[in-house]
Amino acid sequence: MRYQTYNMGDYISQIGRVKRKCKDKPSTYEIHARQQYLGVNMVKYRVNNVLFSDVFHVDVQQDYVGIVCRDDLEAVRRKCDMLNRIGDVEVKCHELEGYAVVKLVPVKFLQVNCFTQDKHGCTVRSEIYYMKVQ
Repeated sequence: MRYQTYNMGDYISQIGRVKRKCKDKPSTYEIHARQQYLGVNMVKYRVNNVLFSDVFHVDVQQDYVGIVCRDDLEAVRRKCDMLNRIGDVEVKCHELEGYAVVKLVPVKFLQVNCFTQDKHGCTVRSEIYYMKVQ
């Protein structure tokens, strides 16, 4: 029996060319839409351990916290009802020009946790606002 040895170049030359496609760079809107779909790099708020996502603006004052959400009004009302049932905060929910506006007044205590997550679900940045009634 006779064996033949081949060099690596012999196999590569037989494979042929690989056709590569060049994709356009996505716009910032497409990147933001993908991140929002995956929940990446989005700022989320947890109010007394109830998650508010798609938050547009947060106003922290001495005696209350105001949150403006882009979520639909029914989902925000369910979260408000849940917080009212617990009884630690008094929550009022309204609609303003297509946005859901939530006013949170502490009865016992109010804790608002603002956090940003990366693509692996780890918290990158976190801020905590805490109000307690004397």
